Amino acid sequence: MPQEVSKIDTILTRSELCLRCMECCKMIAVPAAINPDFASTAEFYEARGCSIVKTFSLPLVLIPYPCPHLTDIGCNIYKTRPLVCRVYDGRKDPVMRYTCLWQNLEE
Repeated sequence: MPQEVSKIDTILTRSELCLRCMECCKMIAVPAAINPDFASTAEFYEARGCSIVKTFSLPLVLIPYPCPHLTDIGCNIYKTRPLVCRVYDGRKDPVMRYTCLWQNLEE
């Protein structure tokens, strides 16, 4: 029984942290179409308000495009959000892993 309570507490804590942060809801990350080592490629993306992040696998372009359900006070569909949002774990995302507030939670 105590393990079940601990698991519920962890889920509640994650929800609270998500509702406080929501950084992953403010951008889209896609693989870079051109080799990001070229200065002109970085300039191309930066001129459009994007940035390039090098990860251990693919370089990614970060596009500042917030989710349409994100409001000034949070997600307006949080309780009925899509499955992809429910299972997302920012600790495993190469872009968000240092930003996600979950990083200090124990499994």
